[in-house]
Amino acid sequence: MRRRITGAGLQTRLRRADELDLLDAVPDYPYPGVTDIGTTTVEISSDRGRLAHAAYARGYERESGARGRLAEFVEERGDLETLVGADNIGPAEPYRPKRYQVSIGGFFGMEEDAW
Repeated sequence: MRRRITGAGLQTRLRRADELDLLDAVPDYPYPGVTDIGTTTVEISSDRGRLAHAAYARGYERESGARGRLAEFVEERGDLETLVGADNIGPAEPYRPKRYQVSIGGFFGMEEDAW
């Protein structure tokens, strides 16, 4: 599912990212020392530029510091109506991707005309 957010709602979300120090620089996200958990990636574009935050194994242990702030930002997206206001978010609608990619045996490289 997807929902559309208004400009005012987006500004509210950007202010929250600023409060959590996610807009000025990408901090070092300490590696928790596990090898089988995914990476949480958050990309933020604003008038300050584009930043890509990537924290491996988020949630593996109690988050604090930079990892805790990123975790808080990610978890808040679960209730956008409360975060940005119901008037700033549209109704849920089905998300339909324009294309799918299937990997067999771990091979991802396909020629463009194979689609």
